[in-house]
Amino acid sequence: MDRLSECLTRPIKRLMSALILETSSPLLSPQLRILMLEDNPGDAILLRAALQKAFLKQRPLIMHAQTLKNALEILTTQSFDLITVDLHLPDSLDLDSIVATKKACPMTPVLVVSGWSDRPAAREALRLGAQDYIIKGNFDPESLRWSLESAIERQRKLNSSENSRRREVEKNQTKDEILSMTAHDIRGPLIGVMAYLASILKGEFLSEITPDQARVFSLMLTNCDQVLALSDEIVQAKKRNLQVFHVQPEPVSTRNFFIDLVKELEGRALEKEINLSLSFKDTPRVFCLDPQLIKRAVGNLVQNAILYSPAKTQVKILIELIEDAFCIHVQDQGPGISLEIQKNIFDDHSNQEIADSKRKSKGLGLIIVRRIAECHKGKVSMKSKLGHGSQFTIEIRSLDS
Repeated sequence: MDRLSECLTRPIKRLMSALILETSSPLLSPQLRILMLEDNPGDAILLRAALQKAFLKQRPLIMHAQTLKNALEILTTQSFDLITVDLHLPDSLDLDSIVATKKACPMTPVLVVSGWSDRPAAREALRLGAQDYIIKGNFDPESLRWSLESAIERQRKLNSSENSRRREVEKNQTKDEILSMTAHDIRGPLIGVMAYLASILKGEFLSEITPDQARVFSLMLTNCDQVLALSDEIVQAKKRNLQVFHVQPEPVSTRNFFIDLVKELEGRALEKEINLSLSFKDTPRVFCLDPQLIKRAVGNLVQNAILYSPAKTQVKILIELIEDAFCIHVQDQGPGISLEIQKNIFDDHSNQEIADSKRKSKGLGLIIVRRIAECHKGKVSMKSKLGHGSQFTIEIRSLDS
């Protein structure tokens, strides 16, 4: 009985093994798409017949191009599982066809099929990205199938490795951008704390402090200055294109929101005795926006206004509704900005400094402002004239629509 059972199950096991082997093949698509770049009609006929025989089950769709120009035109509109390339073509020399096809389709395996039997040329072809180098002749279908399947599998592994590398690079870039923006946003509150500490040491808040208290406050001020310098270095080192922010809109009471925001910013103006003036014009009672992002954007503009304004001047903040656009204007009495710098002032790659100051702008704040405005379906703009100050405007639209 056991022998009979074995005789019955053996064919089933063989069939299962065959199925497993077949499904483990790297070529599972019902139709294999091959671009054949070959200028010799006779060689093209032989290679086509060999490919069709080697990949009979895949019913290969073979497209033929006789020139490199024709092949590149085809590759702009169609994709292929495999490209075979001849080295001697009417419009390319030696290995140029490999370079051009790999540039056009870097993720597609390229095989050289050439009558040129030259080991140095074969090594150079592989170095340039070809997966294999096959000599023309009497093609053996089984050997050809093995070579092409191996090339496709190697290219898939390379593609997978490259995709993993790119994802890791993107992940690291995201971390760098978060670190850079966080370091930038630390500067504003830190400058406010430093202004209060400096006022205490000058005796403006506390009439009398002991020498020990003065030493502690002085040490705190020094430590804050070190943190500020470190954040500046991070911002400068990591200045890159910023990713889109994650927007979390909610309806806010406009007057209360901006009154509270200006109160938070007053500490930063204290050291230079700058007055922050807030006014409203035709503003809606409630507006849908991301409060944290708008707070960051307005904070950046006000901080720059304080930075470049002379002591004992005024920074004006006007909130108004113009048609369907909610506008936030921040106007200073600083030195103004030249037309040349204005052209690129919101550009991600701009390294322009706005003006001379004890602490120069690191150039990231205005990029953040622009991205936040764009997240709110708006934009940022400016008006400035040398010697007459600057006005920056954030124009946003409600996020409830």
